[in-house]
Amino acid sequence: MNGIKAVDILAFSPSQTAFLIEVKDYRHPDTVIPSQLPEAVFNKVLHTLAALLPAAIHANNAEEKKISCQILGATKIQVVLHVEQPRSHSYVVDLADLKQKLKRMLRAIDPHPKVVCMKNLQKMD
Repeated sequence: MNGIKAVDILAFSPSQTAFLIEVKDYRHPDTVIPSQLPEAVFNKVLHTLAALLPAAIHANNAEEKKISCQILGATKIQVVLHVEQPRSHSYVVDLADLKQKLKRMLRAIDPHPKVVCMKNLQKMD
């Protein structure tokens, strides 16, 4: 609908942190072109945040309204991009470069976005 997309997962922690989580799996060929990934994630984050206010006010579903209100009332927003790559030696996406691009693009929303994969999921940096 009008090119509007949202992040894959919204979560809210007891510490009042809203998590906006996007997942990309480059082990399958139909994933976003790597050079377009930072902009795609940025747009999904913006679209998700823009949709939360009307959902908090007008949602007919009580659970949808509740999570929208929680996210809007968060004291911190954490953007997390989970990227899985083929097991080969040549990776599709440079995670460090991707993280730097997201930091620049998302600095007003989350100055420290996380880029993770199954290998580095525990340390979240």
